[in-house]
Amino acid sequence: MLRSELLKLKNTTCLYLIISFSILQTLSIPLYVRFVPNGISLTNLAILSFLCYPLLTAFLSILGIEQEKLANHYQEISSYPKKRLLWLVKLLITDLVLTLPSLFGWLIINLLLKNWINGLLLMISSWMLIVFLNHFHYFIQVCLSSTSNIVISIVEIIFIIFASNKVFLTIHWLPFTFPINSVLTTEWTPLNTLSYWLVGITLLFIYFVDFKVKIE
Repeated sequence: MLRSELLKLKNTTCLYLIISFSILQTLSIPLYVRFVPNGISLTNLAILSFLCYPLLTAFLSILGIEQEKLANHYQEISSYPKKRLLWLVKLLITDLVLTLPSLFGWLIINLLLKNWINGLLLMISSWMLIVFLNHFHYFIQVCLSSTSNIVISIVEIIFIIFASNKVFLTIHWLPFTFPINSVLTTEWTPLNTLSYWLVGITLLFIYFVDFKVKIE
């Protein structure tokens, strides 16, 4: 199952989109720091790159769900005996590819810039944010529409901008701001809280996507 789903991702728009963003991020941040040494701090550059995550994951969820819908209205998934497990595998494969701009991307950036102080925190914050947004936007896509998905991603970007000014440090109902809070305060507690939200949104997606497949 895992191998077949990985092969489906080959030569897809989703894969090219993720790879392109990964390369752009990994090259642009070190170059900026090198040529503008007194410019924006690495923490703020990280948050600046985080602003791209909502739209990126929104487009990935739209493409992912629409691809399955176009396959004879989910007939391929409907014929599989363990539908929810298959959806979970599809979601986890997307998460795996998203380690390119998050874990691996920031690993390379930290190595190039010799950022040993909060390098691990930046990597984990980036990865948890993009994974949570991926699951959340898949959930939005099966419950609402593509337009709503894009609109919500824009709202998330606005909230991330506000979070960068430390206005949501005591707010516990905006999970996508937790990684920003973690980076700003150099604490792991917000990421621990986000892990519970991640499990919850994943379970909601698995339930609702199965319901959507049945009614369509």
